[in-house]
Amino acid sequence: MDFLFSKLFWGMIVILIGLSIIVNDVFKIDFPLFQVIFALIIIYFGVRLLFGSFGLNFSNKTEDSVVFSEASASPASIDLRKEYNVVFGSQDIDLRNLNLEADTELECNVVFGKQVIILPKSLNVRAKANAVFGNARFPDVHQVALGEMSYNEKSSPSGLTLYIEGNVVFGQLSFIRSN
Repeated sequence: MDFLFSKLFWGMIVILIGLSIIVNDVFKIDFPLFQVIFALIIIYFGVRLLFGSFGLNFSNKTEDSVVFSEASASPASIDLRKEYNVVFGSQDIDLRNLNLEADTELECNVVFGKQVIILPKSLNVRAKANAVFGNARFPDVHQVALGEMSYNEKSSPSGLTLYIEGNVVFGQLSFIRSN
C-alpha cells in the first residue's frame, strides 16, 4: 500500500503521462493512459495478493484479528478476547492454557480463511457454528457446510463452560480437542 504513495509510483505516472503526450502528438496514436494506469494498479494488487506480500495486516499483539496473514494466539483467562476474526488468512487459537473464572462467551468469524481452535479436554464446551459455503468441523467428527450445527461436551465437574459461536463464509473452522 505504501507503493501507491511513494515517489517511485508518482514518478512513473508523470513519465507515462509525458510518454502518452509524445506518442499522441508525434505518432498520432491515441493511448488510453488513465485506463492503463488503473489496470496496472489492479494488476499490482493482484500480484501482491498472490504472493502473500499484500501488506495488510490489521492484527495487533494479541492476534485477535488477522487479515491477509497468518497468526496464532494462546490466551489465558486475563487476555482472552471476546472475538477472533480471520479474513483471507489463517489463525490457530490454542485454549489449552485457558483458566475460566466464570462462564465465557467467544465469537470466531472466518471469511475466505482458516481458523483452528484447540480446546483442552478438561473444559466444558458448547459450540455453535454457522456456515455458508464453508466448513465447520467439530471434535466429534461432525461437520457443516451450509447451515447451523451445535456441539456440546461436558467434561469438567466445575460447571464452568466456554460458549463459542463460529461463523464461516467460504472458509474453514476446525475445533480440536487436545490434552
